[in-house]
Amino acid sequence: MKTKNIPLVVAFHLAAAIPVLAQVGPGAWYFEIDADYDSVLGPLESNVSHSLPSRTITDGEAPNRHTTYAPRQGLRTDYDHLPACSSWFHQSSYSYMGAQSYRVTAQYPGRRTLGDDDEQTRRSEQMLLEDWYTGPDSTRYFTLAFRFNVINGPPQESGGYIAQWHHGHEAPPAMMLAWEYEPQTGIYYLRSGVYSDSPTDNRIYTELFRNEATPGVWHRMLFRVNPGPGQGQIGCAQCPDDNGSVTAWMMNNLTGDWEEWCDETVQFGYHYEWTPVWYESGLINYNPVRSLRVGDNLSYQWKVGHYVNETDHIILDYDNVAYGKRWNAITKNKLIGYRKSVLNLRFNEKKGAIAGDSCWDWNGGQPTDPTKDYNNDGMLSGSVGWSATGVGSPGRSLYFSGGSVQVPVDTTDFDFGNYVTVSAWFKTTANAAQPQGILCIDDDEDTGKLYLARSENRISFGVKHPDRSYSQVIYNHESGLYEDGLWHHVVGTFNRFTDDNRRVKLYIDGERVLQREGHDKPILRGDHVLTVGNLAGSSHFFGHIDEVNVLNYTMTDEEVAELTGKPEPVRVSALNVVGSDALLRFPTIQGRSYCLECTADISDPTSWKPVPGCENVEGTGSLVEVIDGTAASASIRFYRALPLQALLPGT
Repeated sequence: MKTKNIPLVVAFHLAAAIPVLAQVGPGAWYFEIDADYDSVLGPLESNVSHSLPSRTITDGEAPNRHTTYAPRQGLRTDYDHLPACSSWFHQSSYSYMGAQSYRVTAQYPGRRTLGDDDEQTRRSEQMLLEDWYTGPDSTRYFTLAFRFNVINGPPQESGGYIAQWHHGHEAPPAMMLAWEYEPQTGIYYLRSGVYSDSPTDNRIYTELFRNEATPGVWHRMLFRVNPGPGQGQIGCAQCPDDNGSVTAWMMNNLTGDWEEWCDETVQFGYHYEWTPVWYESGLINYNPVRSLRVGDNLSYQWKVGHYVNETDHIILDYDNVAYGKRWNAITKNKLIGYRKSVLNLRFNEKKGAIAGDSCWDWNGGQPTDPTKDYNNDGMLSGSVGWSATGVGSPGRSLYFSGGSVQVPVDTTDFDFGNYVTVSAWFKTTANAAQPQGILCIDDDEDTGKLYLARSENRISFGVKHPDRSYSQVIYNHESGLYEDGLWHHVVGTFNRFTDDNRRVKLYIDGERVLQREGHDKPILRGDHVLTVGNLAGSSHFFGHIDEVNVLNYTMTDEEVAELTGKPEPVRVSALNVVGSDALLRFPTIQGRSYCLECTADISDPTSWKPVPGCENVEGTGSLVEVIDGTAASASIRFYRALPLQALLPGT
């Protein structure tokens, strides 16, 4: 089996998803709000110390306090936003990952004054990070999945915040992420920008990006933010050493890969003291005090949430909202947005009770590398033994006769979310009236959250969703077709955000044989056991299994064909038709055999059939001519010459 070396298409997954409080100090390596793991949202008492969550990862900088905040009681108090936390609640309708995400509702009931009691329904925000100071180790990573919905038609205002990087004082945010509506075109946008100042201007805006977006669709973003050393000099032009930088990535929903949206060097935040001047009308202006900010004024906060203007009713859904100090932590050991194998059982050990996970090899790394080796070894259980016949080199496998291989499933590695590929080779002569499990991930119910199975007349693949519904394909075939004692390769894929409305697909021997619409829902997540050779505890596989691979992304048709080792078809030219015979010609390689196939419908990948008498045409190293003697039976026919795999196991 060829080792894959799949690069990052530029990143988001966690070292361990854990129940944590929603407020944590700035020294955390990694911290996440995830509704599936009981993250706590809610106001904390001001100036009260709280013990650290026991499993929050820190970088030797135990935070001395958690975020504290207080409600904004009137228009002239500090600009320290309180979440209307009653407006944050778990919701399970089409979550981004798993069973739940957080839903934020903000609507304006009729009065506009910020200091009114209606503030609590107009604004709903959650503070996540405080006391984040500028300096040499000030780079932080931020990630969030979000979906915005406008309830009462096109918004009356231009848009609203999704996340803010903020000073703890009265001023625009140092950086923001917002949605925007352009009434002239009816187009929605996601935009981000930074605010800074100079001795003469208290609000300098630099746009980072402004790209089209779609309401009601999940988006996932990743930011790398360095606010700079915070020396508070005159500005970018005169003091480049005071510059910060912002890089932002948007996940491509179709592929699950990161796409870079911006990479900018910017002056970040406010460096001068500005005194607000209030007027009877309620308007505000600022007079500069030409002194540099020091101490707390060079620190930042991070919060997510929304507030609205008149007549608007906005719902924002959030999931996987996280920040951290290390790239590996924020991408969960480079699983989020990276194309990785999380389990690769090659069954080459020859002896022993452990089936080693070789995903590090597939991922182009070394053992013990936490970003390449996910160390999901399997334990042999029951009637299962090593076999000297297998796929690839050195050609070993496991023979199952009532036993299985069990892999304890780590929460993070197998948090597939919206994409997965599973593949395996099998060889059997056992007649199976009932389904036999090739691979499954159990959830203590009759069937698992993911399964791959076969019987005498069908092969099936499916994933389970949080509401217990399934996206699955069941391929019915001629009885005994794959009980021929030869090796066959089976692959199942799921892509929630596919653009062809066919989320779940099944491949056999490199060909896509069936696809179904499936559901626009994430895959069920949690801690379970992955089992090879069994389904639901009692449906044992009998025969050989080899090269089991579980990937955290969705393979394409071409990638599946390459994984199978199936060569590309050779172009065939039809010279002429004489009577009922069609004279065909195609180039060949000496020593290689070809199967001439035909179909009347090239849009159906399952309709190709061998041309009688042309199932094994020997290559000569030059053009070969053959005759299809059945051409008169079809009004139109398409041909291809498929190279046979001389090294295909079992042939």
